[in-house]
Amino acid sequence: MWFLSFYSFKIKRSLFAASAFSILFGLIIELIQSQATVYRTGEVLDFFANTIGALAMTMLIYLKKEVIIKNL
Repeated sequence: MWFLSFYSFKIKRSLFAASAFSILFGLIIELIQSQATVYRTGEVLDFFANTIGALAMTMLIYLKKEVIIKNL
């Protein structure tokens, strides 16, 4: 969804921006979980899982970018 938003605003390197934003967002969520709540914990493995998911989606979008953009 971030890629489509960045692409529609004509942001250069929108795929890179979307993946970087997604990874940063996952890091921030884990930090908030570890600091702001008592009943949740931030874990490094959760951050790695989020990062792997973001990178996997980045690769999928990269491979199918023309199809995704054509269908807008």
